[in-house]
Amino acid sequence: MPSLLVNSTILERDDYVPPTFENTFAINQMHNAFRFGNPSDVTVLASDEFGADQQAYLVGLAGFSILILSITTLWILTLIILKLLGRKVGCASGAPPAPSLAPQMPFIVQEATFSLSTSEHEMQMPGNPEIIARETEDYNRVVAEWKEEVRRAELEVFRTRVGFLLCGVVVLCGIGSFLYFGIDSLRSSLDYTFTASDRVSQLVTRGINATDTFLAANDESSEKTVDLLATNENWCPASTSAVILNYKQNIKDIGAAVSAKNDNAAYVTDVKRANADLNEVQGKISALNDDLNKANIAFYVGMAIAFFQAIVTVVLMGGVISAWVKGMSAPFRCVQSYLILPVFLLLTLVSVVLSVVFVSSSIAFSDLCVGGPDGRVQSFMQMFKDRIDPMAFSFLNYYVSGCTQEPVLDHFSYVPLLINATETTSNFVDSMDQETVDLLTLLCGAETPLIVAVANLLKTSLNSVERAVQTTVDVVQCSNGNGIYTDVAYNAICYDGISGMYGIYFSQLVIVVFSLIMVTTRVSWQDVEVDTLIDDKESVMAERSMRAASTSSMSMSKAGKNRTVAPAAGKGSGKKYGGLEGDNIEMLTIMGEASTKAGSVSASS
Repeated sequence: MPSLLVNSTILERDDYVPPTFENTFAINQMHNAFRFGNPSDVTVLASDEFGADQQAYLVGLAGFSILILSITTLWILTLIILKLLGRKVGCASGAPPAPSLAPQMPFIVQEATFSLSTSEHEMQMPGNPEIIARETEDYNRVVAEWKEEVRRAELEVFRTRVGFLLCGVVVLCGIGSFLYFGIDSLRSSLDYTFTASDRVSQLVTRGINATDTFLAANDESSEKTVDLLATNENWCPASTSAVILNYKQNIKDIGAAVSAKNDNAAYVTDVKRANADLNEVQGKISALNDDLNKANIAFYVGMAIAFFQAIVTVVLMGGVISAWVKGMSAPFRCVQSYLILPVFLLLTLVSVVLSVVFVSSSIAFSDLCVGGPDGRVQSFMQMFKDRIDPMAFSFLNYYVSGCTQEPVLDHFSYVPLLINATETTSNFVDSMDQETVDLLTLLCGAETPLIVAVANLLKTSLNSVERAVQTTVDVVQCSNGNGIYTDVAYNAICYDGISGMYGIYFSQLVIVVFSLIMVTTRVSWQDVEVDTLIDDKESVMAERSMRAASTSSMSMSKAGKNRTVAPAAGKGSGKKYGGLEGDNIEMLTIMGEASTKAGSVSASS
């Protein structure tokens, strides 16, 4: 019967070639990040001592985060100060620009423009065409200046609204980038880790079963060999037959072959240690899977926050569009300013934290991965060498190195001995066919079937050892161990991991900047309060009526307080003022008010 391990070299050295590491755009960008002149060699942290080199590296690592925090903090403090300063700093305070009151049209201009007649409460100034022209020109100039002031205020709010909406679009794009380039990449990284964990679990289970089988079958083969040799001593002890002596010698050869195999005690000891390490790893895999499941929940939390931030951003943009199109009611403006805006600012602070955390993480992992992580991983492994079982450390080092070192389990010295013992035993059992057994039983008695039975049991045990060794070789081969390592180190951490961290950092930084711009331009949902310009005939007549009613009410009030009644005057009688006849002293007051208003228009020009 041919051996199961026909070629141990092929089983040991499979055709697997470790993948070649290549730097990505994210790795190059973050490794070359500005560090204020500090070093970028992450291996300085692979030391139990904390000195100047370690401090310099950490300062450079945290410098970018501190810069982001400083700028953000300064920006927010500036917004608070501008809010306290009020309208004097313009739209930055959150208050819309307030144009001055609309200029009032003088009576002389009203009469000249709309051909209005003079009532008993209105005085007509001398109809000098030059005065009328000058007053009209001054009034028109003041109105033009006032309209330009209103236009500039409305244009300022218009530009602010356009900028606010554009920033909102950029924030939404940043949220989309956060989900696609950040969360999705990290999910892919986590998937690689889950897959690697499943492969480890399967290999550990196979390894435990194989090593358990090996140890049990190896002990059994030793016991059966002792039984076979003891039985051989009592089997035809006095026979001088060459055939029988040949069979007895074959049994001794079996014992010698098994003994030679057993003399390689180092291999058996290594298998025992590997079995203990595998059982320990199996106990930790469930804890690792629990941690991975918790990380998976964190992704859903991050996605929920992103969607909520997008909704709040859309609500703010909708408020601005509503204020732009048809104006915003006071209650909604209050909700927008005192509820939605604070929530938006709180989400912006969350983005600041994410940006700070992930920029440092991406820089640190880029320093680990640039040019290939293998050597740096081995450097960090040396820190924990004393805390790891030597057998487990040797396996890790073997796989991380790309299997360039000698295998941990010395199959090359053990497998040939095992093959020799198995083939020697198989040849003996195969030679003992039924006819031969019957003949030897006649010659040597009833112990002949016992010899054959024990030899068959030994053969079965050796075959079990052989299959266990073959499974062990398959479990520990380079394609498994190094494949898992490269899935975790290359794909999960260096490729998708750093790309995800870089995507989160950059997208969150964009969100922070443009969200703060939106907060700065929060005046966008406010309306410019413009005074009504009375410059048409209907409005002028309505105002004159209101003015007359107000004046009459004031006269009655004064008369009631002074309890003095002016003597009635006939038509055309009374005192003259400025060439005009007046009915009473109130007419002088009305004329003074009209003259004062006309004069104020001229003075303001």
